[in-house]
Amino acid sequence: MKKSASVLLLSTLSGGLTACGGGDSGSGGSNVSLFTPSDTVPKVAEIVITDENALAVAKSAAKMLNDSLTTASLNEFMDAFAAASNPVAGSEQSFLKRIADLNRERFSGLNENSATYPVGVEVNKQQNCPISGSVQVYFVGEDSQDPFHYIGDYGKLIYDHCVESRDGTLYEQDGTTEFKVNDGSESYSNTEMAFDNYRMTYEEVSLYSDASRINIQEWGETSAFDYKYVLVTNGDLNFSFQGQESNLKYNQFTDQVVEGEEGAGAMSYRYDGLYDYGINGDFQGALEIRTGEPFIVYYGEDFPRSGQAVWQGVSGSIRMTIFSQEEVQIELDGDDDGDYESSEVFTWAELIA
Repeated sequence: MKKSASVLLLSTLSGGLTACGGGDSGSGGSNVSLFTPSDTVPKVAEIVITDENALAVAKSAAKMLNDSLTTASLNEFMDAFAAASNPVAGSEQSFLKRIADLNRERFSGLNENSATYPVGVEVNKQQNCPISGSVQVYFVGEDSQDPFHYIGDYGKLIYDHCVESRDGTLYEQDGTTEFKVNDGSESYSNTEMAFDNYRMTYEEVSLYSDASRINIQEWGETSAFDYKYVLVTNGDLNFSFQGQESNLKYNQFTDQVVEGEEGAGAMSYRYDGLYDYGINGDFQGALEIRTGEPFIVYYGEDFPRSGQAVWQGVSGSIRMTIFSQEEVQIELDGDDDGDYESSEVFTWAELIA
């Protein structure tokens, strides 16, 4: 089995990714199946959008976008992991991508303070977390000293209220995460990740997923860019930030970052699925989200520069169009005839107040 000498692709781990027999290694984890989300929540919109609640719906949607895209305290916290977990020095990543990297990082120490496991042998270790709680680490693959560098490698983390600290900042993880390498080459990797009743909490911020699958594709340096990744999440993602909760159900959430392409890097997001509309934690029901133009956020900026999406109810819909970091247009189609009978332009500050 030849191992490539590519630059760092799989976040915390150096080296390349190697196929073994077309990705079907008898000693690897290629036959292991990841957790599959179950059908546990409504799949259709549940509320009616009218001229009376349209602005409240728009404000709720704007807060969800702002919290999940540009939450400053989340990124400040995750910057503490930048040196260890960013694939390219200085690169910017979304909160969700950084959580994936943080979890994969744990597998890099499988053989610390213990005997080396033979190639192809399963690793199953129970570890106490530095502050409190514990985590069970399971890995099966080609080489436990070099995890997630071979197609079919599989790993699972089961957290039991695991509290840790990085640079004096406490954070807690609970629930299960899984990883499996689907494909790869010297400059490309494709990994599947699953959340099962998983929560990460940091001060006033938390991310929770009852059940979701995340496909992570990463590319190394090419003539067009220095680094690129695309995350596609299917399932539920629930954010809580300073008391504001945002729940995405049966959502397909696409998160893309390109580094080094035409100057400043940016993150691109799409939401397609159901959003649980609520005001101050009082949830009214689900709305369908359809993204027309992806939401674009540039590094270091507080609000998206562009993007468009429609929030559809049982009847009635609103369309949000971002003209700039300052101006956001909200339109209402209360009778579902395809014509927006009312329109108003707001600032981001007004919408998220």
